[in-house]
Amino acid sequence: MSDDSDAAVIKELFSNSILSNRVLLSGSVIVFYDYVLTLPAEISEIWRAKRSGAQVLFVMTRYSFIANIMLQYILSFNANPTDSVS
Repeated sequence: MSDDSDAAVIKELFSNSILSNRVLLSGSVIVFYDYVLTLPAEISEIWRAKRSGAQVLFVMTRYSFIANIMLQYILSFNANPTDSVS
């Protein structure tokens, strides 16, 4: 009896994990699409301008998010679930 309920709980957790990964991926695609659209303006306005604190803040904010998303991908999509516990 408890094996059936344990299997149901595991199945639900696995389904939630897949859903969470898909939501992360879809949101990231929208953000990366926005990055591609705004890249020409960024190059002309930010990269060619004189260095300033605002420029550093902009670059750190923009590209730290990309690094965070990549780390999330590595941690969530690289999980290798197994049937047994070691």
